[in-house]
Amino acid sequence: MKGKSAGSLLLLAGAFFLVPLGASASVTITEIMYDAEGADTKHEWVEVMNSGSAVDITDWKLFEGGSNHKLTLFSGTATVPQGGYAIIADDPVTFLADFPSFSGMVFDTALSGGLTNSSGESLTLRDGNLSDVSSVIYDPTLGAAGDGNTLQKVGSNWQALPPTPGAAAGSSGSSGDPSPDPEPEPETAPPAASAENQATGGAPVVPQIRATAGEDRTVVAGASTVFSGNATGLTGSPLQGARYVWSFGNGDTREGQSVLYAYPYPGKYAVTLDVTSSGWGATDRILVTVVDADVAITGANAEYTEIENRSSRELDLGLWQLSAGGKTFIFPPHTVLLPKSVVRVSNAATGLLITKPSDVALLYPNGAPVAAYAPKLITYAPRPDAPQVAARTPVPADVPFSVEGEPLQDARDELLASAGVAEAPVPYWVWYAGLVALIGGAGAAAHFIRKGFPQS
Repeated sequence: MKGKSAGSLLLLAGAFFLVPLGASASVTITEIMYDAEGADTKHEWVEVMNSGSAVDITDWKLFEGGSNHKLTLFSGTATVPQGGYAIIADDPVTFLADFPSFSGMVFDTALSGGLTNSSGESLTLRDGNLSDVSSVIYDPTLGAAGDGNTLQKVGSNWQALPPTPGAAAGSSGSSGDPSPDPEPEPETAPPAASAENQATGGAPVVPQIRATAGEDRTVVAGASTVFSGNATGLTGSPLQGARYVWSFGNGDTREGQSVLYAYPYPGKYAVTLDVTSSGWGATDRILVTVVDADVAITGANAEYTEIENRSSRELDLGLWQLSAGGKTFIFPPHTVLLPKSVVRVSNAATGLLITKPSDVALLYPNGAPVAAYAPKLITYAPRPDAPQVAARTPVPADVPFSVEGEPLQDARDELLASAGVAEAPVPYWVWYAGLVALIGGAGAAAHFIRKGFPQS
């Protein structure tokens, strides 16, 4: 169980985001016990269901709290059959004590201090290649907060119901709990226009449903963004049990009322939402502008982390992560950085202990890195008053010592001084002449020694 901090995430009320990630993603998260009644430490677990062919998930990971948690088989077989369920428990012993009649597959994992109770968080199931298979951002505003219930996937929606580990939502399951009270009958698509109205020649009553895909928006390439739609019936009441299909304008699609999607490339995209129910349909479209993230961590110390938005657009860090020292802080929704601005995020608010600034990193909601802090290399320029050493510039040896009878020795001395060097080197011919004279003198001396000096 993570601490119930005052800085909890205020996720969109009533929104619970399930992210289907393509046709191959046959294993989905279907039930979450994030806040058991009473002390919930060690009582938290996640249920997954396999709607495809049998699959071994022993090398899969549960991404939570900024870390990929290993799955270790505790009981049962490692292969989840088609239509089968498996439980990923923070503590398998405690789980089996809570549900003694459960006889299915249980995997052990180490959650990062347990699932967050007061603010919700992102859970992602990843395969052996660390590819996302199923992702959920749960929201305690839906219920199941310490009342003994769990959040369960019912169709494309999520509800707070009595626990049913290893069974479909709403069934008695292995827990032995009674089935939940029936939900009130939701509004469905309105009936078709009567033939009588059409035959009389009067304007027919055209019942219709209405779909809303939200507002136009600007998002960052590579960052997961929540796309949430709504549909209403003829009376304006929310339409339950409808099918939502999103087309993101780049050949990619997702299904679900609310989904997470990350655009890989910048550009402008027309996003279309199609809603169908009982043979009726409605469509809505929004414009999404995708830009590169131009954000950097420009400072990190024991008091704060400094983040700079270098772009000319606002940047919403909602659900992005800040990590340091093996711990992760999730920014609450609508944490907006103004254009060309710098903010200092207090370590007291994030709970991060920064002892090594180079470990501080900014991450997308899915854990992908955005920016890391790189301390600046400090260089020192020479002092303005420091003595300057001139380059050694050779002085030509044939500088004349007089021109038209005027001595140039003083001028030559000044030239040598300005060049920062001593006297010019002696010309080679002087050395050669001296060497010849030396050899000649030595030869003459040898001759006299052999012959003797002349007598006076």
